[in-house]
Amino acid sequence: MSITNLTLQSSLRELLALALKQHSIPTLIVSLPFDRYNASLVSSIMEFSFSHRFPKEERGKEMRNFVVKFPFVTNSEGIKYPRSFVDIFEELLLASRKYENRIPYAIIQPYIINRKGKKCVLLNGRFHNFAHNHVKSSPQRSFAKDDELSPLAETFLQELALVCPATITSGLIRVDLMCYRGKIVVNEFESLEAMTDCENKENKDKEMGVSDFLVNYWKDLITTRVILQL
Repeated sequence: MSITNLTLQSSLRELLALALKQHSIPTLIVSLPFDRYNASLVSSIMEFSFSHRFPKEERGKEMRNFVVKFPFVTNSEGIKYPRSFVDIFEELLLASRKYENRIPYAIIQPYIINRKGKKCVLLNGRFHNFAHNHVKSSPQRSFAKDDELSPLAETFLQELALVCPATITSGLIRVDLMCYRGKIVVNEFESLEAMTDCENKENKDKEMGVSDFLVNYWKDLITTRVILQL
């Protein structure tokens, strides 16, 4: 994956956390290196950890409470699952040393017990198909019917465009949905190199439709926005 695409994806994740709070997983972004002596920052982390801590009966066998992850990395590198405020504090200090001058911030979120998600492929803002999910690493827990999720994905993308008008929402966008405490939320928006293979392998025509759309989309964009302006 290119650095450019990583930058765009990380920017989309940050926009999601800041602009669509009511429709996303609660997120706290902490700058690195972590300043342990910043009383206001430490207080914010403590408040976040107590506000979004799961009761014991909801944590499952793994007894995880939070996730600490990082932008500009792949294959879940560095991801940690702290159980408490103290654990979060320690993970931020370790990350500051490990990623010194390389990673600008850490992302803290509640641990999602039901990690089954739905990946909705949108073409020019309209739902096209559900992309294949990596179900081997996720519990098989359905949280909504497919016909309820596709219009929600479109609505969430429209709201992102309203609050962040500079965001490019045309072309291919994949909206990844999850369930957080009984509510359907956006996990992230993916673009450019987002995987779009159909969830149902029999829908080969849908997969070909994405390829045909992208060829025509980029051809038209280059012709009208680049060549005609030279």
